[in-house]
Amino acid sequence: MATLSVVGRKKGKITQAFIYYWDGSKGTQFYTGVSVPNMYFQKKHGQWIKSAFAGSQSRNKTIKDKYSQIDDILSKNIGASCSELREKVDGSDNSKEATEMLFEELYSEYLNNLPGKKESTYTAKNSALLHWKDFSKSKQYKVKELTPAIYDKLRSFLLKEFAPATVGKTIKDIKACLNWANERGYLDAETLGTINLTLWKTKKQKPQNIHYLELDELQKVIDYQPKSNYLKKAKDLLILQSNTGLRISDLKTITRSGDTIRMKTKKTNEIIQVPLTSKAKEILEKYNNQAPKISDQKFNEYMKSLLMKVGIDRKVDMPRHQFEKLNETRKKRVLNWQKEQGYFALPDSETVPAPFYELASSHSNVRTFITLAAELGMTPKVIATITGKTVKVILENYLGTSDKTLQREMNAFDSAFKKLTI
Repeated sequence: MATLSVVGRKKGKITQAFIYYWDGSKGTQFYTGVSVPNMYFQKKHGQWIKSAFAGSQSRNKTIKDKYSQIDDILSKNIGASCSELREKVDGSDNSKEATEMLFEELYSEYLNNLPGKKESTYTAKNSALLHWKDFSKSKQYKVKELTPAIYDKLRSFLLKEFAPATVGKTIKDIKACLNWANERGYLDAETLGTINLTLWKTKKQKPQNIHYLELDELQKVIDYQPKSNYLKKAKDLLILQSNTGLRISDLKTITRSGDTIRMKTKKTNEIIQVPLTSKAKEILEKYNNQAPKISDQKFNEYMKSLLMKVGIDRKVDMPRHQFEKLNETRKKRVLNWQKEQGYFALPDSETVPAPFYELASSHSNVRTFITLAAELGMTPKVIATITGKTVKVILENYLGTSDKTLQREMNAFDSAFKKLTI
């Protein structure tokens, strides 16, 4: 016997409302565009979203309208199979329904219909939805209201909060959702004209500055003798990272056995092998063949204190969005350093002069290993094998070039060029 009902499908902490149809042998479901925290969904016809949830009335109406639409189709096609019903529903007035949806509801449906989605893919694309929700806290937008002005407003908001690369990825994912809706006939000509998809594009980003410790600076860290235990641990972990190129998440899981670490990286699941340097062996032996135990957040904090004490305060360019997010103590520290060094930043500049230690992190230690390894003659292919990163990622995001390196390489080129007969 054929049945039609409203069901909730849990996805983490969120329940999505679907219309479920059973034709007697098979079932199919249709997403309503409504999703709420798990605690607010209930199996009570007409009141699926509890009244305690803000906006419950409009969401219950959305579910009811979807239910009525499908029920109406079934009344005209009694005994329809799942495939027949889906064809009828997909052929109905999708454009009117979709354009009236809030964009975050459309994006939720897009996520739910990603082909062959992996958990990592879902998590990555869900970031754009979280960023959109932050942007639309004060005013929510329907799909039909996404004008170029909203795009400009969104981009300005994102640039104040995130790195340019993150802004680009967010806009790219939002546009992918709109293209997905358009390909399925959810957007009518009027809405397409309003949105103007050609304007929803990511602007080419300038190559990012890659910050790392130069060899003489790393020597200063090695020579420094901290008095406090927490700085001693921070120093050892910094040196260990700079000698292995491993992320903190991977260092936390290693137990040394022999002179080479073989493991699967936590983030990318790549199999890597890292031959241990004498300095890395020395530190591991000091901590019972494991890495010093410090939380990621504390380590980044301790590193800044350590490098400030060592005196590694050369000027680097801090992205303005990062400067704006500093707490008052750190922001004041940067401004005092600027005053002492005679630097200042224009109000509309994309970067702010800052001392190196303010940008130091566990990530910069990986860049230190990669850059120094390359400067000392290690090929990108070998570096990729050790770190589990691709050569492209290494060249674009991790390999830095100092003024000293540029000068040395040009001097070598000049010496060779002088020998040529002209």
